[in-house]
Amino acid sequence: MKIGDIVWRSNSGMGRIVDIRSSPAPYLVYFYKENNRLHNGNDRGSDYHYWWSYAEDLKLISSVRTLIERRQHG
Repeated sequence: MKIGDIVWRSNSGMGRIVDIRSSPAPYLVYFYKENNRLHNGNDRGSDYHYWWSYAEDLKLISSVRTLIERRQHG
């Protein structure tokens, strides 16, 4: 995965990778839906939209078609 990729995380929804670092949870993801369990991405933006994630917790959304199918079929 790379910066700019759109991803899905089961308990946070859809988001976009905005930073990558070498650490145990290397992907900083901006999630589109606000969630009070999320944070501000180390002062990158508003609270409740960012989370450092592990690759195994993220599913790469390969296309808009995949996203539409996911929303239609839960």
